[in-house]
Amino acid sequence: MPTIHFEEIQCYNPRGIRDDVRLSAACDGHDRRTIWGPEQMRERSEIDLTSRCDPVVYYDTASIRLSGDFGFNFGSMHFDRHSDPGGNEFFFPGDLNSRYRVAYRIDPQPVASTHGRIRLIRLDCNDAQGTHDEISLRVNGAYVLNRHVMRTGWYVNFDDDRYEFPFNSACTITLSESYLEDWGRSFTLRVGEYRVARYEHEFALDAGISGDARYTLAYRMLE
Repeated sequence: MPTIHFEEIQCYNPRGIRDDVRLSAACDGHDRRTIWGPEQMRERSEIDLTSRCDPVVYYDTASIRLSGDFGFNFGSMHFDRHSDPGGNEFFFPGDLNSRYRVAYRIDPQPVASTHGRIRLIRLDCNDAQGTHDEISLRVNGAYVLNRHVMRTGWYVNFDDDRYEFPFNSACTITLSESYLEDWGRSFTLRVGEYRVARYEHEFALDAGISGDARYTLAYRMLE
């Protein structure tokens, strides 16, 4: 997981008298986000980015864009897992003779972090234990579902920000059933042991007193 650290931006020539510029990043197919700005720059101005621009951590690919007023695109620089580490610089030519320089360095190791974030997507009942189950789902002890009725083929969509959970170091997700037979299954995610991507986990009970059960939880790790 390489990390891009931004050090400085320099304006050689703005499009007009001044530009309101920003840097944004899109990594590994995810939506673009602003990592610095907008800030006003004039000819020959320089801004130290070492403590003002978020470092960018990526797995496979990263695209860094410099944009100006009204979303004008000065250009983009692109990285992959094979990009050269160390100090580098990139020149954004833009148009109308505009020109910017960004200095950065690539660290092949990621910024150490103890924080993570998970977003629940969907829970599917592949095989209820009886004609119906009463399911509870918890994230680090907090109830997302509490004795929610589920039948084979039913599902629950988690389709808003209430189902996004930050956590420190580790996140434990527990699914339990309490209608026919008290049982539960858990799994734990730890910071640094996963990629930013979509996953599925199967909760399974084999040969329970009241029969088998299968549930699948789809979720996305956000950081």
